[in-house]
Amino acid sequence: MNDQITVTSAGGVEVKLDLVGLGGRSYAFVMDWHIRILAALAWFLFGMLALTGSFTVQDSKAFSSGTSLFYLVLLPALAIYFLYHPVLEIAMHGRTPGKRMAGVRVVAKDGSSASSGAILLRNIFRLIDSLPTMYVLGIIVVLFNKQHLRIGDMAAGTVLIYEEQASKKRLDMIMNTTGSHTLSTQQRELVAEVLERWSELEPATRRKMAQDLLQKFAQALPAGNGHSLDHALRNSLQQLLK
Repeated sequence: MNDQITVTSAGGVEVKLDLVGLGGRSYAFVMDWHIRILAALAWFLFGMLALTGSFTVQDSKAFSSGTSLFYLVLLPALAIYFLYHPVLEIAMHGRTPGKRMAGVRVVAKDGSSASSGAILLRNIFRLIDSLPTMYVLGIIVVLFNKQHLRIGDMAAGTVLIYEEQASKKRLDMIMNTTGSHTLSTQQRELVAEVLERWSELEPATRRKMAQDLLQKFAQALPAGNGHSLDHALRNSLQQLLK
């Protein structure tokens, strides 16, 4: 059984979120490592080809323009590799492509979305977690603390959770919270998350989630079926955030 943390909603409802251990963390990291190394390598190779007409610098007249090679080829490739995690975790609200594949997400310890500052801080601490090489220190720390946190998570106040399980439990939490015509920050986050993942969810699943949310928030349910109902439910959820 996964280790858990307990968070409490504004209505006093306690929800347990499953924490990601070393296996889940490693899988997400390996997937992300392949993506970022391939993206950085692709930029470097095609940048070299565009600037020098070759994938190598030997016997290339363009090599005399070392400044162009550095700023247009090498520097962007390094940025792709080293800024991959912080940029995507901020843009994707605690996720990366690898984390999506693993079904995990970075959140604050209270279960809310991690702030940009927290995400940046946890990624700065990758430099420490990766010591002396291959994340040895980070792996040891994850193995020997109950919440499976690396040093970056401890510094930033973040945890890694299984997103699908968390989404279902957060939905149950909202459904059990006393009704209100004004959405709380947590309720708005849940509606926004459903809308964000709308295209990824099965049609029947997203319609049921949308209908449950609208009923909970005392909103009229749109009529229709199939694609028209799907479109109407999505519009109704979008109206809740305005």
